[in-house]
Amino acid sequence: MCTSLYAEKYPKEVKALAPISTVVSNSLINEFYTEEEVRNWKETGYRIRPSVSRPGFIRKLKYAYYEDKLKHDLLKDADKLVMPILMIVGENDDVTPLKHQQILFDRLPSKKELHVIEGAEHTFREAEHLKEIKTIFMNWIDKI
Repeated sequence: MCTSLYAEKYPKEVKALAPISTVVSNSLINEFYTEEEVRNWKETGYRIRPSVSRPGFIRKLKYAYYEDKLKHDLLKDADKLVMPILMIVGENDDVTPLKHQQILFDRLPSKKELHVIEGAEHTFREAEHLKEIKTIFMNWIDKI
């Protein structure tokens, strides 16, 4: 998300952008949490959940993580993303789901591509997924 926010602010400095499984908007974040979960998170100061990127690892997310996510919204200035854009998301991504990526994609005024990696989750760990992403990137780079 940081690179996309930078590109919105300084579009003339960014030749192309390739956000992968990016967080899209603070306006979409609360579909992941109930009011009670957010209240408990705020009261305890943290939320415990399994790590998506490190199977078997438990993450203790501080409430500040949630507060930080609420500050950012790519949708607000998506019209400023005028450079070629490649978006990639896993078909089974439940952290930054395809439907969120599609909302951003539909608002982009630039030359753009959205690729969905079949069978992939939020993080790309399988060799076949990584190979597919590499091919997508190489083809896209050749086009821009």
